Amino acid sequence: YDIPTDNHGGSSQKIITNVINRISIPEVVDMITYFNERYPLEFHREKPIFVINLGLHYNIQSAQYLKDDLYHLAKACHDLGAQCIFPETSPQHFDSPAGDGLYPLGKDEKHCMPNPPSSFATLSAFRNDILHDVINNVGSSDHGFLKVMPLFDRLAGLNSAHQGGDCTHFYSNPEYWEPWHISLTEVLMDSVGQSM
Repeated sequence: YDIPTDNHGGSSQKIITNVINRISIPEVVDMITYFNERYPLEFHREKPIFVINLGLHYNIQSAQYLKDDLYHLAKACHDLGAQCIFPETSPQHFDSPAGDGLYPLGKDEKHCMPNPPSSFATLSAFRNDILHDVINNVGSSDHGFLKVMPLFDRLAGLNSAHQGGDCTHFYSNPEYWEPWHISLTEVLMDSVGQSM
């Protein structure tokens, strides 16, 4: 996990260049702990920000696992004084009798909703309910923070932004990713203002 250094005008800025995908919860906790132990001065002075995206591939039946995993990550961030941002999970847009957009278990043929939901309140946000509950219960520490990056509502009407029967992942079109970028920019700007 060595962090490359980029020097600009004599100041040192830490940059994490690798995107880590599909690693286990203990590996994420180990990574945050590693940064804290390997670069203690930088960790507390320059305060790296960790963006931890977790939740979309948990279903209703595995909700307790999601809660436990989020708790372990949030608690590690809290205990180490890390600055951690947890994006809300994006909505799914599967066409289902309940109109909740969730992946229909046991259904062979899957289609996306043909129209945006008549009310965004019908889309299931159970993962984000768990996320907000965990973050509120764990809370920020004196030296770091836990923040939720709002996203779900900004994507709720984008039922046509999926490819084929995959109503979970979005097209790579920049217009569909703009809400992600705006949300991340807003939470980062808020974070920078808070740490000054």
